[in-house]
Order: sequence, then structure tokens, then C-alpha cells
Amino acid sequence: MKNKQLTVVIPTLGKKNLDNLLKKLTKSNFVKEIFISIPYSYNKNIHSFNNKKIKIIQTKFKHQVKQRIACYKKIRTKYTLLLDDDVIFNDYFVFKLLKAKVKKGDNTVIGPTYYNYKNSNKIHSLDSNFKNIIKRFFQTIFLGIPFTKKRMGKLSKAGTCYGVDPDYMDSDYIEVDWLPGGCMILSTKNLINKNYFYIKGKAYCEDLIQSYLWKKKKLSLYIYNKAKIYTDPPNKLQNKKDLKNYLDGHKLFCKYSNLTNLRVSLWRTYLNLKLIFRN
Repeated sequence: MKNKQLTVVIPTLGKKNLDNLLKKLTKSNFVKEIFISIPYSYNKNIHSFNNKKIKIIQTKFKHQVKQRIACYKKIRTKYTLLLDDDVIFNDYFVFKLLKAKVKKGDNTVIGPTYYNYKNSNKIHSLDSNFKNIIKRFFQTIFLGIPFTKKRMGKLSKAGTCYGVDPDYMDSDYIEVDWLPGGCMILSTKNLINKNYFYIKGKAYCEDLIQSYLWKKKKLSLYIYNKAKIYTDPPNKLQNKKDLKNYLDGHKLFCKYSNLTNLRVSLWRTYLNLKLIFRN
């Protein structure tokens, strides 16, 4: 690990947790630079950070994908760590993730396991309580995803995704179909520098599209259970705006991956009915 360093890219609108995240990152000897990408109109939410590692990249876009891309041409390290601005981790997190990346090689993308920052519970659970079993049964029948732990990190035939429960991993690594967008490390040469999410609204399914494009480039995606990250659980689709944005993102993912079948139609019909009857 001698002389191994990375660049961190963080798209943000200037959230409160950003200060604490940057304090953690600047202490790491493995972090060479930190690019904070923020729209011009949100500059007032950014403090003046007194650290030579931190670079503020101002953009005209309020768009996570475009904000990240604005940083890519400035990266000079071999490895890049993509982070959301609301994550929390311990002092050895960056080292563990970088070490895993070096071990797995250039043609890989590595993500951590995810935990709820409020109570430290794992975010993705396969625990066999009655509610989970019933939910998994219907997902298997209607969406086409394995009932067992083989579902971890997989995509269903309906284009829905399922996370990894670290308690059910058989080894330190599990190869997956997709990686959550909150954190991942990859070789800088494999960054996707084109705007693959070109529709307005919150970028639901953006991580599925990005993962699909990486796999199309013959990259292998892994979750590494020795690197733990703490964040908010995924939001439920509770209002019309969220449902509409999700449907738009899901449609775009299906377009990229040429995913068309009866289960896709059933899933989208179900969500469209929710959209119609939602207050």
C-alpha cells in the first residue's frame, strides 16, 4: 500500500454533515485530493475549508451525475473514491476500501456494506421474520428474484434491485450486479464521463445504470464486508413526485439494459396505479 493514494469526488448542495465528512477524509494519508462539486447557486452553503487537499469545483448543474463528471478531468490519481455527502465511516475506512481495490485489480469496482447511522442496524436484511418472508415470497413470484440469499446484490427480472446483508456473506467479498451510489472505489481510467442520466428530477435508478455501464465495460463489481459505511436508509416512494421520478429513472434503466418482459410491465403498472391514486 506504499505510495497508494486516491482522489475523492463528492457532489453536494452543501449539507451540514459535509464538514464532518471532510475532517475525516483530510486526516487520511491515502487521500491526495478531495473535489467538492457544487452548483453556483448553492455556494453560500459551502464553508471556507482551510485544507490544501480540498478543491471546490463550481458547476452550473444541480445534477449529481453532471456534478461528478465536472471533476473527472481534474483527477490525477490512479484511484477514485465516489462518495455521497451524507455518509459516515470510521478512521480506517478509506484504507480498507483502497486495500481491497488494489487486491482485486484494475477492472473492478468495490463498495462497502451499508448500515443505518441512527441505530447502526444493517440497511439490507435477509433476517427471516414473518414480514420479510412474505415480502420475499411475493418478490420472487411477481418480480423474478431468488428467494434465498442468492438474491443479494442482484437485479430482478422486473428491473428492481436487492442489497447485500453482510451477515449472510460467505466470504469477505461478494460479486454483485449493482452497487449502491453512496460509495464506491474504482480505477480512475474506468470513470464514466458522459451524462448517462439525462432526464430531470431526482436520479432514481442512477446507480443501476452506472453499474450496468461498468459491467458492459467488463468490470466486476464487489461488496466488501470489512468496509462499513453509515447513512440514511433508502427513502420509500411515498408521494407523487417520488413515484414519477422513480418511474422515469426505471424506464431509462430498462432502455439502457434492453429490459422488456411481462414482469417489467407488471411492476410499472402497479406503480402507475399508485401514482394515480396517491394524494
